[in-house]
Amino acid sequence: MTAAGDDRTIRKRNDDVAIFAYLSAIVTAQDQHSARLDELAGVEGQHTATLAGLVGMQAQHTAALAEQGAKLDRILEILDRP
Repeated sequence: MTAAGDDRTIRKRNDDVAIFAYLSAIVTAQDQHSARLDELAGVEGQHTATLAGLVGMQAQHTAALAEQGAKLDRILEILDRP
């Protein structure tokens, strides 16, 4: 019976090693995913800044178009006078 007990001990040690190896692989994958998420967060920050700049430009263009529309309306009023 000693041999059977020793066999179980060896299998348990092998199982423990396999479990720790698997957990180590999981930790490595999580570290890689965390690094990628950090990278993507940086890109997202850059895109947010770019979009904020574009929103500002759009507001300026909208204001310029409104001003030009008002001028055009005034010109048309002048031309419509008898």
